[in-house]
Amino acid sequence: MNLGKDVRSEGKVQVYRAGRRTDPRNMGLAGSPYGSWSDANLIKGETLAEALRWVEPQQNPWRLRILDCRPYTLTSTSITNDPLTAESFANLRNSVGSQHKGQSPANASRLDCDLRYPFNEQSSDGPLFVADVMEDKWDIYLYDKHLYFARSWSGDLRLRARVDFAAPDVRIHWIEAELRDDYEDPVFTVSTVDFLVKSHLYRREVPHPIPERFSDNPQKLAKFSMSLFGRWASFARIGDTTGIRLAANDITG
Repeated sequence: MNLGKDVRSEGKVQVYRAGRRTDPRNMGLAGSPYGSWSDANLIKGETLAEALRWVEPQQNPWRLRILDCRPYTLTSTSITNDPLTAESFANLRNSVGSQHKGQSPANASRLDCDLRYPFNEQSSDGPLFVADVMEDKWDIYLYDKHLYFARSWSGDLRLRARVDFAAPDVRIHWIEAELRDDYEDPVFTVSTVDFLVKSHLYRREVPHPIPERFSDNPQKLAKFSMSLFGRWASFARIGDTTGIRLAANDITG
């Protein structure tokens, strides 16, 4: 696979980008993976703080209070000033994830859960989602009835989930993660896996979770959302998001 790279200067600092796109001219802002938003939605002269708006339960189909993060997550370009990080991201675009097979995240604890999704009676081992550009923060693989969630820039395995395929459902029974830092809250950890499945594998635009410890400061929430979920983070919800269910017609492909 040919990989694209872009080196540019911002002030006196060189910054780097990498991705599966081969033409450096296409290495810019990736845009919405859902195709639901563009910067034409921005109001000229509006500050970021003004553009980040809360959407009340009666104003959205999920009946949750959510923050519209798209003015930040879809106008931010992910770059690094470390060429080794860009090289790591580029090299990992060739990975099929077999290095994670049979492995658990470092210092992992196990969380029982019961997450269910519609099943189209098709499953195969290997990469299920591979980041295209640096605004995609995760790579996801399936091996031997286990889902592996690795950070796309570093390849670090952060989450592993046991999954069973039996019509009419795909079911996740437990999740392994190191319960520290962002993942200290078990509700957030389970909600993170749930969101990654719904967004990256089913390609559904749904609210993403934020740990309960966060205040409702819009800029902090948007920046956290970008760092963890990249351009896939449209709507932030503080707390549990697993109550959002997918229907059989949410299966793509």
